[in-house]
Amino acid sequence: MKQFDCILKTEHLKKYFPLRNGLFSAFFSKKRKYIPAVDDVSFCLKKQEILGIVGESGCGKSTLGRLILCLTPPSSGRIFYQDTELTSLKKKQIKPFRRRMQMIFQDPFASLNPRRTVADTLKYSVSIHGLAKNRAEEEELSRHTLEEVGLKPAEDYRHKYPGSLSGGQLQRVSIARVLMLQPDMIIADEAVSMLDVSVRVSILNQLLEMKQKFGISFIYISHDLVTARHICDRIAIMYLGKIVEIGKTEEMIVRPRHPYTRALIAAVSVPDPRAELPELPIKDDGGPECGSLIKREIFEDDSPAGCNFYPRCLYGTQECREKQPELISDGNGHSVACHCV
Repeated sequence: MKQFDCILKTEHLKKYFPLRNGLFSAFFSKKRKYIPAVDDVSFCLKKQEILGIVGESGCGKSTLGRLILCLTPPSSGRIFYQDTELTSLKKKQIKPFRRRMQMIFQDPFASLNPRRTVADTLKYSVSIHGLAKNRAEEEELSRHTLEEVGLKPAEDYRHKYPGSLSGGQLQRVSIARVLMLQPDMIIADEAVSMLDVSVRVSILNQLLEMKQKFGISFIYISHDLVTARHICDRIAIMYLGKIVEIGKTEEMIVRPRHPYTRALIAAVSVPDPRAELPELPIKDDGGPECGSLIKREIFEDDSPAGCNFYPRCLYGTQECREKQPELISDGNGHSVACHCV
């Protein structure tokens, strides 16, 4: 894919967090141990596309989002925003890109200041980036944006504090705070996971409307394949810091190729109390190697040996145990990292 087709591109992105050593190990151990939270992740986000990053808790999804926004420095790898390499810039040089790349956080109750009214929250964002020439223009911008995200009439919400709003209304305020900055790309980190089921669809439809109306690209981070299927153009499956499969949404759901993707799809519950729970195609007996980043700890300058999913895979071979599979494309936009495919 050509560089100009992408609004965002990552190349071999890594983030290793050091483990704290005990008192005695600090003296006797010559090497520090690390946890590979994000391990060699490469992908491209197209213009006006919604890319889903799906995986279980602790797989590194949120860390990847923070790396992309330069909120956390990477251990290695490169991040390109259009034709600019963000990882080569200093903090002051990154500031102009802050307005163009925004994040919607998981918890709307924690992401908004409880001591500020809705109007004050929006005003603060406007003043930081100098988006209004005067107070009247500032108020008009905030009023228009609130109504744009479904909070109508805006006057009923502008002077309220977060404590007097529902979860869905708070998340719409968070979306308004992001939208009024007119970003090119938004990372939605579990944006609907803390909301009532009845509210989730309306928020997801709001994101779809923003994509179509304003041409915004999204990275949708979630553990829920159901909502990801509803909103995403493509889905990337992440497991223990690595992307194990990526492709078009319907193809991923209908014809999953990686064993972990199949297990995630099999785990989706059916809204029928009479339906029997399926037996998941995965090993998870609570053994010492099953699904823990702590068990993937590595020494400095080393790389984890073997496939991350091998301890839980029903089809693992000796090659899987000894050699990490590469993410290989089939030439039609679908890539999978598995020796057994």
